[in-house]
Amino acid sequence: MPATINTVTVEGGYLQATITWTYTDPYEGGPSKLRTEIFIIEYSLSADLSGSQTITVAAPNNTVIRAIPAGTVLYARVHAMDYYGAHGAWSGIASGAEVSAVSPWSGSFLAGTFAISVGAGSISASGTTLRYRVTGKAVFFHSQFTISALTGASGRIRVGNIPSQIRSGGKFAANAVDVTGAGSNILLAAAVVDAGGGNTAIDLYKYDGTFAGVVGHQYMLSGLYETS
Repeated sequence: MPATINTVTVEGGYLQATITWTYTDPYEGGPSKLRTEIFIIEYSLSADLSGSQTITVAAPNNTVIRAIPAGTVLYARVHAMDYYGAHGAWSGIASGAEVSAVSPWSGSFLAGTFAISVGAGSISASGTTLRYRVTGKAVFFHSQFTISALTGASGRIRVGNIPSQIRSGGKFAANAVDVTGAGSNILLAAAVVDAGGGNTAIDLYKYDGTFAGVVGHQYMLSGLYETS
């Protein structure tokens, strides 16, 4: 028995749209030949799904349709198929916001409130900036600072706060560089973390896990993450 589709959402983005669905599988956790692992998505630029296209997607429960003309709306519905080829009922037709022609990198970034701390001890910084931009559920950020003082500092260097909380289990990518390190441009490990209070921060380490801070060194970091 195929899964039942509960909800379908369509989210318009930059020349693309993301289709996400929830479902109830009566055999969840059961034998693989009984569980639903295939979904069929029908989508169109017309509300009645005329001229539609169909794709088949393996779990998980989302897919991205690319190369959609700006200013149009994508309509979609979903149904499940089990291991034996039995098809479940179609969901209702869902639609989202107009697909945008504006790149997430265009326009102005917002100025965030710069904050810096260390795992133990204290740190001071100068020349600080923190800028971010939220596009849909994606948050792009950039920050730079120069360490002016360290007292008994160890552990991670935490930079924040970005007032847009990372989604629990959300995806992220970040990179950081010690611009004035030996030989310059020393790549550091960077992790985007939930800083509490609805804020997000970035933790910096050396790749061997040791403390990355040096007085007088300038640091730059950038990346993106998924918000709730």
